[in-house]
Amino acid sequence: MNYLDAIIDALIHLGGEANQKDICNYIENHNTLDYIKTNRNWRNQVSNAITTHSSDAKSYEGKSDLFYSVHGLGNGTWGLRNNNFSGLDEYNLDSKKEFKEGSVKSVLVNAYERNPKARKECIEYYKKKNGRLFCEICRFDFGKFYGEKFEDKIHIHHLTEISTIGKEYKINPIKDLIPICANCHMIVHNKKPAYKPNEIKEMIKKAEKK
Repeated sequence: MNYLDAIIDALIHLGGEANQKDICNYIENHNTLDYIKTNRNWRNQVSNAITTHSSDAKSYEGKSDLFYSVHGLGNGTWGLRNNNFSGLDEYNLDSKKEFKEGSVKSVLVNAYERNPKARKECIEYYKKKNGRLFCEICRFDFGKFYGEKFEDKIHIHHLTEISTIGKEYKINPIKDLIPICANCHMIVHNKKPAYKPNEIKEMIKKAEKK
């Protein structure tokens, strides 16, 4: 992958928002960037790729406005602008072009945009409703398990998959979205059409009885 692809891939897997250090650690641990072995300054290049593609930064070059500063410049936390990626399962694989990376093939894809405001409203609603934020399927609580700073790192699931609609549409953050953990989100999208939340709950009940 090039710098932008590697950064986007890292942010997708880190919940859509992450500190720059965590982005670089993810890239390094998963070996998703082509230039790590040949460029000792690759971390600086990652930083440069983010800021030159974010209108929040002074070094923005007016190209694709891909990233936004989560808590203001200087904090080092970045998110995918206008995107709340809930996982790679909702990618639209409409390109057959491939690049060889050893024995691994990376497929170029187009992703449907998510509205970060809808994500925020969904999270705020369920926080108020339950007193805390947890997975609406298995009840896993990120804040309790990993610490309060990870409370909002939960995935937001679209009850109607955007990829099945194929166009822009109005969304109700309360009726159309629910917060779920990464494990449940992976299971939900393990088939097409996706499993319903109640179907996953039944799976969990059966597994607990064994």
